[in-house]
Amino acid sequence: MTEVNQVPIHCETCQKSFDYTIYQNVNVTETPELKEKLINQTVFQCTCPHCGQKYFIPYILNYQDMDKKILIHFYPKEEEMQKELQQVLIDDQTTNQDFLDSGYAVRYVGSCDEFFEKLCIAEEGYDDRIIEIVKYYCVDRMLQKNIVFDRILFSNQQEAGVGIYIVNGKKISHFIPVSEELLKIAEKQLEKAKPEKDLLVDRYWAQIVASVGDE
Repeated sequence: MTEVNQVPIHCETCQKSFDYTIYQNVNVTETPELKEKLINQTVFQCTCPHCGQKYFIPYILNYQDMDKKILIHFYPKEEEMQKELQQVLIDDQTTNQDFLDSGYAVRYVGSCDEFFEKLCIAEEGYDDRIIEIVKYYCVDRMLQKNIVFDRILFSNQQEAGVGIYIVNGKKISHFIPVSEELLKIAEKQLEKAKPEKDLLVDRYWAQIVASVGDE
């Protein structure tokens, strides 16, 4: 069920307060109109009604898609996510067990980039585990060519399309299309590794999975 709350925000520009709408639990199957706000990243944006100052304020949010069977626990800060995940693992994943038993992919993410990337992967119909392995291979390729970059993201930009974007600073330096060949290689590696139902699927997870079978 989608849960909506109002929290007071103090505007640093005009020193006045206004209410900020936050969605702590979002079920896009029940409230599909919120999916677009999530995908275009406006869900964390607000504007002071008094002076027009714009803000980007991410907050803890649980995202559920009942059709795609995806549950994403989003935390704006990595340390917040890691702290919660450690507690979940101590509790033996009981928080998510019903979803896991129902065939859900349950994920924890600790940054806006990761959250929006997971949404994009789901919308394009890919398995995020496969994409993370593909990204790992792309990183390896970039390092071999001594290419400098800050981030590597899966995205769907209108000009280039769906693929892996290599970002350096604020500029996209390289684009690698997601080919069938790359996907098949990643799928074979995933089958070989046979990972558990991991709650954290990121670059470190991909590094471990991609190294399975190496001599």
